[in-house]
Amino acid sequence: MNKRKKVSIKVPGSTSNLGPGFDTLGLAINLYLSLEAEPGDKLVIDVVGEGENEIRRDADNLVYRSFLEYFKFVDEDSFPLKLLLKNEIPLKRGLGSSGAAIAGGLLLARELAENKVSIFISFISYLAIFILNRNRTSFGRANSNSENHSSLLFGFFSPFNWVSAQFLAMV
Repeated sequence: MNKRKKVSIKVPGSTSNLGPGFDTLGLAINLYLSLEAEPGDKLVIDVVGEGENEIRRDADNLVYRSFLEYFKFVDEDSFPLKLLLKNEIPLKRGLGSSGAAIAGGLLLARELAENKVSIFISFISYLAIFILNRNRTSFGRANSNSENHSSLLFGFFSPFNWVSAQFLAMV
């Protein structure tokens, strides 16, 4: 791990309320969760934007939890972060705020970890994390069952969003 490396990620919100494809077809939307992270001596989470008074700022923050899960997945020691979340995605509205938080945490971890896995495997592990943790506290609230996280997976894989996320992860 490069102790001085700073990573910025931008993840789209999503919806799966698409007529006959309700809860199966997903679409990325033009609302984003932007994350800036760098290794730190202790966990520090700052939040601005939507939900800034509701999103957790401790180790139970969903971005940080998914970050830690990635390190478990690649069998590597994790570390505390200095993390800034700039959120445009409304909470509790079915617009993918929890999904974006999980995806953002995984993408941050992938960029900061020594052991890299493919983007596809990262999102498969994202789905597993969601299934295993579906009743735990989510991005800023309890019980994320009302949001369909499959929409993030499929909406995120549109060519524009995949390329932009890869580009932003490298900047």
